[in-house]
Amino acid sequence: MPSWTREDAVYRVLALHMAQSNLVEEIFAIPPHVRVTVLVSDPELSNICLIEHVPTHPQVQKMLVRGVGHWIQLEKPGVVVNTALASVEALCPTAAL
Repeated sequence: MPSWTREDAVYRVLALHMAQSNLVEEIFAIPPHVRVTVLVSDPELSNICLIEHVPTHPQVQKMLVRGVGHWIQLEKPGVVVNTALASVEALCPTAAL
């Protein structure tokens, strides 16, 4: 478990209350021109969402992030930003980032 602040813990509880049980199905009802990258936490640190839980889909790239628990955006924000930038670059290879 990461060393969260009180604010982090409050946001975690809020996020859990807002989570939808059909979220995965909703995400995978994506238009054919959209590509999605799913970042999955290290199974040694979190078993909330394992890489095998993410359905195989031709428009979805799965990416395992070692050394991080469930809150990837908090624990390794650089991975999130770099993944997003790589997605933009793949869509617009001539764009200067």
